[in-house]
Amino acid sequence: MGTRAREQQEKGARPTQGRSGGVTGCEDLRLDRDPEHIISPHEKCWNLRPRVVGPAGQRKMLPCGRPGCSRQCRDLWAYWHARAAARSFASLPPSHHVVITPRFDWPTNQCVQFGTDIAAAMRPLRWHLTSADHTGSGRSAGDVWVEFLRVYEWVRRLVHAHLWLRVPPDLSPRRIGRILRIALGASYRVTCGRVWGDAVAVANYAFKSMDAPSKKAELAPFDFRNLRLYTTSQNFFLRPMKQLLAEVKTEWRAARGLLPQFAPADGCHEDQPAATLAGDACGQPTALSTMLRGCEGRSD
Repeated sequence: MGTRAREQQEKGARPTQGRSGGVTGCEDLRLDRDPEHIISPHEKCWNLRPRVVGPAGQRKMLPCGRPGCSRQCRDLWAYWHARAAARSFASLPPSHHVVITPRFDWPTNQCVQFGTDIAAAMRPLRWHLTSADHTGSGRSAGDVWVEFLRVYEWVRRLVHAHLWLRVPPDLSPRRIGRILRIALGASYRVTCGRVWGDAVAVANYAFKSMDAPSKKAELAPFDFRNLRLYTTSQNFFLRPMKQLLAEVKTEWRAARGLLPQFAPADGCHEDQPAATLAGDACGQPTALSTMLRGCEGRSD
């Protein structure tokens, strides 16, 4: 009996499993979660950094924005990455969404092997796409057209992976799921569906930039902090994620007149928005200001 089943048996609860109900319709490991399961030991950022904000070059202590730092920084990280991904998805949206879940309790320190298994399962999918049946888009039979975004998530400390694919549209979700199930074996559960919805909704779901606490992603366990939370293929995004992040942050500051008129001082970096402004032109009017407001005046 796994750890999750034992915990639920001790509580007298029956294991429940629902559907993501989001932008794809494929199954997600969405259990009945209490707020305690998503609360970090550090609810606020504990690694504040000096930033230069505003045209006058004011220095403020703002959150670091690293996803493994605290609940506040994880939400801030998801907010910016969702906005950057939405810009790319407007032109190059993913076509399929796959959820891969280990059938047994998977130790967090074995997530490297989990990623290796997923990468190995992508090879049969690429081989399938080299056939002449999927060359109607002007590609030669030898071209490989599989772009992906892999994001790790946890529910009650149990890991699973979301795989966002951009493949030829004539490839059905059933065939993709069958190829990946055969490649991964019986140790994993695989569900696949087509992506529907606008670019903003897909990006918010991919990086879990949600307002409701029950829909936020859990923080990665401490023994996972040195690994990458997400991985992409070279051409999945319209431009590299670092460049997309720089664009959306610059536009956010320019729209509010926060761009400094001189070079920042030594030790200060200009890559975080100001904490005093509420309002967002991209659908989240108060989420960012709420996250940042809790750090004003802190210097520890």
